[in-house]
Amino acid sequence: MTIYVCITCKRADDPEEGMRPGLELARATARAADGSGVTVRQVRCLANCSRACSAAIRRDGAWTYVFGGLEPDRDADALIDGAARVVGLYHEGPQVGFSRTLSDRHTQSYLADVYVLEEQRGRGLGVELVRFSVDEGPFARTKWLLHTADAHDLYRRFGFEEPGERTLERGRRED
Repeated sequence: MTIYVCITCKRADDPEEGMRPGLELARATARAADGSGVTVRQVRCLANCSRACSAAIRRDGAWTYVFGGLEPDRDADALIDGAARVVGLYHEGPQVGFSRTLSDRHTQSYLADVYVLEEQRGRGLGVELVRFSVDEGPFARTKWLLHTADAHDLYRRFGFEEPGERTLERGRRED
């Protein structure tokens, strides 16, 4: 697992001179990664400039997941923590899908993203991706949550069901 941190990133209101926040983020992420098995590499651009400080998480031979809007003093530990929660799906060589999980590592996990290339759907690959993510990953013993517009029957195979009477949800707030 490698995290690439753009060292040329800056916020819109940052001066051109001086140390860039991207370099600060790279250094903080490298400190956070010490002893974790995650490699941190500094790069000059991730082409995500509109999102300020950016980093990409990549497994060997996998797609890269790019994060933007990061802060050096807030997000270095989260990048390392989040690196364990990305699962790549491969079929006959190339990557054809991925999942991403958010978790407190102890009691709850949220299946945030599940994606399989359209031309690969209908072959059971999504079933294997979800199975590995929720049943075999490091969070298999946690309570799982997810929001989905489709594939309800797929998720029911893994014990997901409609929320009970004690479940509430707050939608995204528009300021």
